[in-house]
Amino acid sequence: MKMTKKKMEKLENSALNLLNNAITKGDVYIITNAGLGWVEYSANRFYPKVYEILSKIQIISARGEWEKAFPGDSRKWKIQTFLSLEKRLNTKIELENDANCAALAEVWKGAAKDYNDTCFVVLGSGVGGAIIKNKKIHHGKNLLGGEFGFQVLGYDKNNKPLVWTNEASTIICVKHIAKELGVDPKTLNGKDVFDQANSNPVYKKHVDYFYTLCAQGIYNIQYSYDPEVIIIGGAISQRDDIEEELTKRVKKIEDNIDFPLTMPIIKKCHFEGDANLIGAVYHFMTFNKE
Repeated sequence: MKMTKKKMEKLENSALNLLNNAITKGDVYIITNAGLGWVEYSANRFYPKVYEILSKIQIISARGEWEKAFPGDSRKWKIQTFLSLEKRLNTKIELENDANCAALAEVWKGAAKDYNDTCFVVLGSGVGGAIIKNKKIHHGKNLLGGEFGFQVLGYDKNNKPLVWTNEASTIICVKHIAKELGVDPKTLNGKDVFDQANSNPVYKKHVDYFYTLCAQGIYNIQYSYDPEVIIIGGAISQRDDIEEELTKRVKKIEDNIDFPLTMPIIKKCHFEGDANLIGAVYHFMTFNKE
């Protein structure tokens, strides 16, 4: 997606409003896995209004604090940072990833509220997701539960694995189109690509490929975990036709299977871009109740 000056200004104002509002509620912390000074440098370069208020916020580089103790393990950097902050503040802090929080929002009051077992698939800059078992997150031994994007969906002509997140994210779809057209990907708008797919043969080819691979991934999820419903999140979930497009392609797979057993129920998420925050609240409420 092309980031215009207008969009940059809108994003800057949104971030500024969020941080200013947070500051009125109490102490504010920004915790990042980036190196020391990265937040300040980026804000100063791209969002000067945000940079001006960073002096009121404590910025913690989890990498700077914990990289030496846990080299190469960025997950532990943040975990240790939150544990240290929890001890220092003498208060409860909960840590959960964005896809899991988004899934919890849908389970709580959204598209999955009437189901116990759900899989949540995020289609955006990459492919991610979450597994919900009895309305609770299933993390897995290595915290990889729901990392659907790492599915191998086939092999290319060089026998290289076709990994879902590398082949069928919305951003990758746009990049493939730009490559074929010989243009800069920044000149293409993802929404326009999908809106105009039926009238542009190049768009249509790559959009069909995107939906076909996503249908394969969803089919695999259904037969691996057998959820009651599969919820689609990410920016593409705002499309009115997302359920129809994915369902008809999964059905095409089913129609070519000798012994099809079930068709997945596919629904778009209810809360769209707000799901992460709503789910984070639900997660914290549930944790403290227990």
